Amino acid sequence: MKKNSLAIFFLGVVISMLPCLTSQASAEEVATSDIHYSISEVKTFSLAERDVVAIGVDACMPTESVADPLNYKLELHYSEVAQKGALEVVVAGVNTALSPVGNDGNSETTVINDLYLKQVTIDKSSSPDLKIQYLFPENIKPQITTVKRKPVTKDGTTTFRTYLVLNFPSPTAHSKTIVLDPGHGGKDWGAVNNFLCEKDLNLSIVTQARDLFRQKGYDVYMTRKDDTFIPLLDRADAANILDAAVFISVHNNSMPVDTVEQAKRMQRGTTVLYNSAGVRPGKELATIMCDELVGALRTNHYPLQDRPRLVVLNSTWVPAVLAEVSMMPHPQDAKMISQPVYQQKAAEAIVDSTEKYFSQSSLQAEVPDVINQNTANHGLAIGKDNYIYYIGQIGDIYTGCSEQIIKLNKSGGERQVLSTDEAWDLNMDGDWLYYSNWSDGHRIYKMKTDGTEKTAISDDAASGIAVIADGLVYGKWSETGAKDNFIYKISFDGQEKKVLSTNPADNLSVVGDWVYYSNRADSYRPYRVRLDGTEESKISDQSMLFMVVGQDSIYYSNYADGGKLYKMHTDGTGVSKVTDDKVGFINIMGEWIYYTNSSDADHLYKVKMDGNGRSKVRNSSGAPMPINIANGKIYYNREFL
Repeated sequence: MKKNSLAIFFLGVVISMLPCLTSQASAEEVATSDIHYSISEVKTFSLAERDVVAIGVDACMPTESVADPLNYKLELHYSEVAQKGALEVVVAGVNTALSPVGNDGNSETTVINDLYLKQVTIDKSSSPDLKIQYLFPENIKPQITTVKRKPVTKDGTTTFRTYLVLNFPSPTAHSKTIVLDPGHGGKDWGAVNNFLCEKDLNLSIVTQARDLFRQKGYDVYMTRKDDTFIPLLDRADAANILDAAVFISVHNNSMPVDTVEQAKRMQRGTTVLYNSAGVRPGKELATIMCDELVGALRTNHYPLQDRPRLVVLNSTWVPAVLAEVSMMPHPQDAKMISQPVYQQKAAEAIVDSTEKYFSQSSLQAEVPDVINQNTANHGLAIGKDNYIYYIGQIGDIYTGCSEQIIKLNKSGGERQVLSTDEAWDLNMDGDWLYYSNWSDGHRIYKMKTDGTEKTAISDDAASGIAVIADGLVYGKWSETGAKDNFIYKISFDGQEKKVLSTNPADNLSVVGDWVYYSNRADSYRPYRVRLDGTEESKISDQSMLFMVVGQDSIYYSNYADGGKLYKMHTDGTGVSKVTDDKVGFINIMGEWIYYTNSSDADHLYKVKMDGNGRSKVRNSSGAPMPINIANGKIYYNREFL
């Protein structure tokens, strides 16, 4: 197996002008003289199945000039010219004439001599552009992406970094990439207790986990493979740049030195940390991993910890966890983890739990998107191109929080809060978002996808908003009660409005020329009406507490049969039971039906439309939540799965 390496060197290029920083906040302007740009560093990664080069471009500005760092982003403008065995990438606007790189004043060449990348040359002579040339075997097909780093504020300056990432994969590359992070290292010793040094324990466990992962066919990268100090953001960078399947940081726990001795002896055990506010939260992996570690080591099971402030968890755009394997101050834990046999057991538990996580997370990364079915699920997430727009929880539930509209860049993991309104029923048409603004009486608002030009288009309190060709369909909430919750159609500018149905409606779905809904006045039986308000009719005498419509079928909870999952054709024929599970919320994607299973503590399940392949997708805690689908991802309980 090929040996991993990470080479980081600084180019020190100070650039006079780089016109690639764009502000997303229309009300905020920053003086050009206050912004400083630099090529900060080049990172190279050598894995078993690929070589990767990441060139970091920084934009710096005074912190007082930045009201909200999420409202700014660095976009690299680059072009590429490819030939067999060679690639030239030009990043526009970089004044390389100021660079001290290279003794001859023109270029610096780095000879890699790895399997998939042979040489990288930074060319100064192309000013005002940055030119990078790559040489590689002719059978390699390079891939180019950009990856954002979380903005960093220090000493009165906020720095925005974007990596231009060149990926050189093996022609037969197929393995998932695992990034393993031995906590601490070098000058950072971590905890020292009972003559044990945490940084050494972490490295031992991770090294053994790396070998086990490789034996199972995974491509593995370690953030450090010896006693070296690695900054926290560099650890997160590795996971993001390599687009890892998971990021696993391994630690061993301790307590403050002023903790009384009696308390130290009472505390022992294992926990795993995660970040519920992460772009791709790792709670499911944390749950499985903690169970596996406790079972293998026979330690106490501490509750999982949601730690959104930890850098390695809040700066990674991939599922990330931090395992606290043992409690070092406790004599029994210290005796146990000091033994190489138990360090191996910990490594095995980490590998086994990761494989279980992969087997349970069987959702495909790229499948057709579904939007209409999200109407009944209140449109918590929608997708377009490389972005996902979703309603996410901002703030602390104990001190006050709200569900606001967030824009997520799938490739770079960068999140931008578009609106601080308490929102619901999110939908999209072109460059516009439409939603029910609960901060303003549930009125319908529209806003551009960059967060600008927000305005109300209707005074109606709306629910179940759906986009159609010439406007929106919605259910109007009435102050006189649910009996007057009628269905309306409105133009995109709000100037034209029409009543489609005077039946009190729930569970709106728009498919083709029809609006499907459950009629509150008729015991939640399914109805439909055309988009012009004609041909309204009852579909079936079956009562449905929840339903969604996809193409030619309705999927619903059958009230007469204890809420079990059924389906029927949209004309009311072909009624059949899909599963004996009692269901809550429902959504569909491809050949799968996703549902909250009231028969099993409201955990999230899936089953094929023919009733086969029933399985649990993930455990849930608390009440069931709407199920949304965006760009092939499930958004459930404020997490992307």
